[in-house]
Amino acid sequence: MWVAASLYQPPMATVILVVGTTLGALAAFWFASHTRSPWLQTVKKQKLFKNLKQHSDFFTWLILRLAPGLPHSLINYSAGILHVPILPFVAATILGIGIKSYLYAKVIYTSLSTDEISDLFRLEIVMPLIILVVLSGLFKWIWARMKKN
Repeated sequence: MWVAASLYQPPMATVILVVGTTLGALAAFWFASHTRSPWLQTVKKQKLFKNLKQHSDFFTWLILRLAPGLPHSLINYSAGILHVPILPFVAATILGIGIKSYLYAKVIYTSLSTDEISDLFRLEIVMPLIILVVLSGLFKWIWARMKKN
């Protein structure tokens, strides 16, 4: 993130980051889905994993991708372990990483010209991601209500 965002304009850095992250996500997904170990059965029985498996759709994965500070490796390996549908996972990865990378790349790129380090820790950096997470959660809730009716 830091290298691409420092060397390239935000749109180009975003493309580089989306391609790299998506390929990495697919590799981790594939690796985890082909891993056979007794401890995986213990992991799959955990409440968090059961809940994630039950609600494994595009909006869930998008919310996880947009959430600031959530390790993407955890998302990738979890999806592979749970054998979630690949298309919603990849679509959410591309869209979520695209949005998140662009926002971060823009901040990093423009921060190279700032004089104060405190300028990097502003609410407007994280707020768009929080808003997108909330909106994605709302859309997920509406979608679930519509499916019930």
